[in-house]
Amino acid sequence: MKDLLKTRWNAVCNDYLREFCKKHDIPFEDAYWPRQEVGDIVILGEDGFSANMTEIRYDIDNDVPVGEFEKYFDYMLRVHTIELTQQEMEGGPHDFSMKHLNYENWCLGAPRYTEEQLKQYEETQEHIRQQIADFQKEIAETSKTMSHDQEG
Repeated sequence: MKDLLKTRWNAVCNDYLREFCKKHDIPFEDAYWPRQEVGDIVILGEDGFSANMTEIRYDIDNDVPVGEFEKYFDYMLRVHTIELTQQEMEGGPHDFSMKHLNYENWCLGAPRYTEEQLKQYEETQEHIRQQIADFQKEIAETSKTMSHDQEG
């Protein structure tokens, strides 16, 4: 019975995936389930897109307009990048957290950051990165000068 359930599950998941790929103009042969974990996360070709089975089912079952998944994916990628950059700048885990949406909530119009807000986060982080780099350069130059003065 277990084998039959697994076979049916794999078939249903792959049918959903095939339909999702067709809808979004992704070559089905380029999509794959990492570690052969059918029904979990799927990699959707070379572009780095990925989706989970819940997102795929929601997209197909609710006739979400073409292009909406790509908008969602790009938005969430930006949000995660901002969070990871913040964590990197703080040197480890942090309390900084942004709004995370699942695909269904995204499609239902849940509140999200505006383009201007995302740009402001990104520009602020870039400014901070530049200040850190300038400060590190200044420290290196000061250390070099002090070392040179001690030798002379």
